[in-house]
Amino acid sequence: MERMRHIKFIRHKPIIPQAGQTLGYQISKHNIPEVWKKTQGEGVKVAILDTGCQAKHADLRGSVKFGLNISGFAEYKKWDDLYRRTGNADHKRKRDRAKSDYMDRDGHGTHVSGILSANNNALGIVGVAPEAQIYVYKVLGDDGYGSYEDVALGIHKALSKGVDVISMSLGGDDNHSGVYKAIQAAYVAHVPVVCAAGNEGNRAVLGYPAQYAETISIGALDMENIRAVFSNMGQNLDFMAPGVDILSTVPSNRYAVYSGTSMSTPWAAGVIALMIAKHRKYGGRTPVRTVEDVREHLSKTAVDLDAAGKDKKTGYGLIDVRALLADPKPKPEPKPEPTPDPRTPYDPPIEGIVKRLERIEERLTKLENKQSGDAV
Repeated sequence: MERMRHIKFIRHKPIIPQAGQTLGYQISKHNIPEVWKKTQGEGVKVAILDTGCQAKHADLRGSVKFGLNISGFAEYKKWDDLYRRTGNADHKRKRDRAKSDYMDRDGHGTHVSGILSANNNALGIVGVAPEAQIYVYKVLGDDGYGSYEDVALGIHKALSKGVDVISMSLGGDDNHSGVYKAIQAAYVAHVPVVCAAGNEGNRAVLGYPAQYAETISIGALDMENIRAVFSNMGQNLDFMAPGVDILSTVPSNRYAVYSGTSMSTPWAAGVIALMIAKHRKYGGRTPVRTVEDVREHLSKTAVDLDAAGKDKKTGYGLIDVRALLADPKPKPEPKPEPTPDPRTPYDPPIEGIVKRLERIEERLTKLENKQSGDAV
């Protein structure tokens, strides 16, 4: 069976952050706290398709609004069939557990979730859009692998829940028709699907599903905004985002530093969530209704990093959060049109005409009186 996995990434040992909350460079250096004065992503639903999530992590508690284990559907079906035949309550419990157990036993999905929406509290870390609502779809198993069919089903399930953004830090080498149809369905529904470009840096082509033009594909930068050596290149690469040495949540209430386009993808999805929330709250001069609206907003404000315009190494460039979410400049007040003067440039004022006529009449009267006196 064809299989897909989370994007291979560089995993570092779990660490314990210092007391209080740590703002990683992906937050502080990219002006995100400044944007939080306007919005923290409230009300925006973001689906994360990955290895699941530890929803009860101290820094994610309340952020996860829904979870579904799609990688366990085979197990679910097995126990469901048994329960239907036997009516055994134990079979029912095992069936329900198979469906609802979206716990992350790999670490990847919880790390991705924290980058996007870890709570803005007094501990651990904070995500890009801490008020966004996470919808977890476990499409990859505890070994980090899953089927293309499960990924496609995850997209459809997310769309049925009315999510606003889908984030997928996973990939494979195959152009799978089921996954592509699901992404097309998201595109038609105006839901941006944000995908990791891949971590085989010597490849000049993106992995799937990032290779599909309907997705928004993301490569990785380091702290100095230099392209990571592992970040894939390609004609369909759209944008770059921080993805090197990113501190985030992992299971068992711990934290760890990972690197990869897997990390830059939820960061970009979080920024899109902020943009959607801001437009809903304040409006904007141009709409954000379709996937292409989102792409256009990101590209117009991106910081070009390589060749002018879009290029294969860095796409349109770095997503510029401050420029993207800046208040629109007020339109200049139109100057009032001057009241048109009905006179031509050669028309004398009417008052002058009257006076001239009066003087002419006065002269004529004097002339007539003089002529009358001469006649006498």
